[in-house]
Amino acid sequence: MSDDPNHDFDDDDDDDTTSTQKDIPGLRKAAKDGKAALAENELLKRQLAFSKAGIDTDTPLGKMFARSYDGPTDDVEAVKAAALEIGIGSAPKKSQAEIEADQTKAAEEQRLADAQSNLSGGPNGKPAGEEGPSPADAALLHFQKQLTDGVDPNSARRDAVAMLISAGLNGDKRAFVNAEQHLAAGRAEDQLVSGRG
Repeated sequence: MSDDPNHDFDDDDDDDTTSTQKDIPGLRKAAKDGKAALAENELLKRQLAFSKAGIDTDTPLGKMFARSYDGPTDDVEAVKAAALEIGIGSAPKKSQAEIEADQTKAAEEQRLADAQSNLSGGPNGKPAGEEGPSPADAALLHFQKQLTDGVDPNSARRDAVAMLISAGLNGDKRAFVNAEQHLAAGRAEDQLVSGRG
């Protein structure tokens, strides 16, 4: 050994440099493997985002979308929106409550349209006469059909009453109850039952 106090230090530097130079191929391989792992991680993140968004990347259109999509992959809704813009996938499905609300709204709109049509004299613009089934029978049949179709009973009742009122407003006398006639018929029935008549 040398009398130079830095001599041992210099020898250590030479050993570190030599060992580092020997490890350079290993370090290069580790860096290359690390880059490959990062790329694979990004690819897996993209595939997961597309899968969560409901995009089938096995179809030709799905593959094309996956190759061309350059938006954020951490936001599934953004991926879905981008896919919907080009016709991949479908709009979010409605819940049962939303479907029922839509059906109720459609039934209400139809009921209002029917009532307006009846108030204006029917679909042909002519007042309803006394032809066809009586307004009460027609209302009852309509009520029963709506119940069969799954319409809310309260809405079906309102529709039936609206039909009866509309028929009366359009001049159909059968829509009105003749109280005197019903009372007279009731009295006659009572007399027959009681044996006084």
